[in-house]
Amino acid sequence: MRWPADRWPKVLTKVSEYLNAEVDLVYVVDPQSQSVFAYSADQPGTVSGRDDELTFPAPLSGLRIAVRRLFAP
Repeated sequence: MRWPADRWPKVLTKVSEYLNAEVDLVYVVDPQSQSVFAYSADQPGTVSGRDDELTFPAPLSGLRIAVRRLFAP
């Protein structure tokens, strides 16, 4: 699946809406780059690549997911 270039502004607008609604964390999974973008209200966004591992804050503390597992081999 390939996202059109104009799709990211819409995605980031939606991320902003969630954060403004006091959602603690928003994750955007990008199949094109095989990356996960994590956003929170109090920190700048971070990017996790295919070789990285996602870790989660409370109440999901201890949950770890390898980014590569989110994408088909």
